[in-house]
Amino acid sequence: ATEQRFSEAEALLLQATNDGQIRPSAWAALGSYHVEQENFDEAVQAFEQVLSEFESMPAGSLAAYADAAIQAGQLDKAEMVVAQIDVPEYVALLRGRIELEKGNPKEAREYLLDGLRLFSGNSAARFLAGQAAEQLGDIDLAIEDYRDAVRSGPSDSEAAIRLAKIYEAEGK
Repeated sequence: ATEQRFSEAEALLLQATNDGQIRPSAWAALGSYHVEQENFDEAVQAFEQVLSEFESMPAGSLAAYADAAIQAGQLDKAEMVVAQIDVPEYVALLRGRIELEKGNPKEAREYLLDGLRLFSGNSAARFLAGQAAEQLGDIDLAIEDYRDAVRSGPSDSEAAIRLAKIYEAEGK
């Protein structure tokens, strides 16, 4: 039943993309929908439709587009989109995520911490900073970041699970 609801939601959003007056916002909504469903390639395609109809997008939509491209493994595309964003905290957080995906945890952590100075309540960025710390072998710092991620976004189960795994490995 839930899958049918998702199909209906997607169908409604697709139908809205045919309405000339709301077409770009409908594509952006469809992109956001696909991000929620973790269909990152489809999200990227939807955000590309917005850009094909407008010469620019609001910074928040560009950030969502870049983030979807990162999660789809399209790092070159993500970097091109990030270059169009003029909000420093978005740029820092997205560059951090890109560096983490590239396997550069030190650089990733530096970018993420810069972004967190400007956008301290971002639980996803705090989780990513924890991942970078963990990859660098600094478990205490990773624990601190994961705890902060859970405090900032209690529904962020990824951080809580990662924290639980570390505690389990430590026998706590």
